[in-house]
Amino acid sequence: MWQPRIPANAMAVHRLKKPSGRIPAAALAEHEATLLEVARKLFYESGFTGTSIDAVARAARVSPKTIYARFGNKEGLFDAALSTHVDGVLASLRAPIVDAGDVRVALFNFATRLLSVSSSPEALVLQRLLIAESARFPELCVAFFEAGPKRGLALLAELFANATAAGHMRVLAPDAAAEMFIGALLGTPIRAALIVGARPSKATNTRRVEDVVALFMAAYGR
Repeated sequence: MWQPRIPANAMAVHRLKKPSGRIPAAALAEHEATLLEVARKLFYESGFTGTSIDAVARAARVSPKTIYARFGNKEGLFDAALSTHVDGVLASLRAPIVDAGDVRVALFNFATRLLSVSSSPEALVLQRLLIAESARFPELCVAFFEAGPKRGLALLAELFANATAAGHMRVLAPDAAAEMFIGALLGTPIRAALIVGARPSKATNTRRVEDVVALFMAAYGR
């Protein structure tokens, strides 16, 4: 009986067009951003302990073996998922400093962005997650602090040092000044948001930024 001839690559074409199914290991690099976003959301929803590699693999449509091969273990996946997010936040903090020609404007832009990001629902969930897991997985908290807050402090200290060198400020200890600035900016609002869920309004945040910048310019400005 005669049968129609099917091209050898017909099934291959069909498979390539199929929308469902797992992503091949060879294509993981292309889909890594999506994988890390999926992992980050699951970590936020279920915590570090409550999130498994298998759950991430199912949600991202990859093999668990692929995740282990790429990230080593769950700690490595968690670190990578946070690092990509933190890198984006730090880039958004650096931009206003680089673009602003005036120190007061640069500080205002930096503080506005930092307070907004730090008090966002996602940031608050992350901080609660890290606090909850700190006793069992202290290395996760250390890794996050090194990748995020510590680099943010260094960025602000660099601004103070450069402004001092240019004669716009007089900051003898840029690192200490950066810690005090961020402490004054974030201390009470973030504690209130974490403990009682009270998120300040945009107008309240703006007033706080203005007050902190004015305080530091009065103390260190020229």
